[in-house]
Amino acid sequence: MKNNPSPGSLDNATENDICKKAAQNGYLAAIVQYRKTPGDATTESWNTSAQMIGEDYDKCIVAIAGKYGVDKSKSVVGGYSYASNILFTNISIYNTLSYCKGVLAACGGSGEWNAQNFKIPFIRLIVPATMRGHIMARVCMIRFQQIPLSNLKVKG
Repeated sequence: MKNNPSPGSLDNATENDICKKAAQNGYLAAIVQYRKTPGDATTESWNTSAQMIGEDYDKCIVAIAGKYGVDKSKSVVGGYSYASNILFTNISIYNTLSYCKGVLAACGGSGEWNAQNFKIPFIRLIVPATMRGHIMARVCMIRFQQIPLSNLKVKG
């Protein structure tokens, strides 16, 4: 897990590839440039970042749902690495994203307490810890592409 990554990136190839694949399959997709607290990964800082990412994702979902006339309760949030880890904290402590159908978490993990307190379902995509960088991203992308198409796609 990254100790102090930068806020959510809008131009990372992995996130863009995942969103493009989702859009090709008929989903609305967006990359959220989430906020995070400055500094280290103390519990207080971590939980504040988890609250902030939930607020940022919620704001994005509400805007997209309003613009395209879709039901926000059909949304799925996702993250890669740090964002997956912080989303797992969010869905175990806060209710900000409780209306979502689930979390797509690529290359992230969580602790036992969090797992016992998740408020929404999740799909976790993992690769061996020995893989790094572009190879790891490609394996996550291949696994993402293997998720069956859903009949719950939004109209629009």
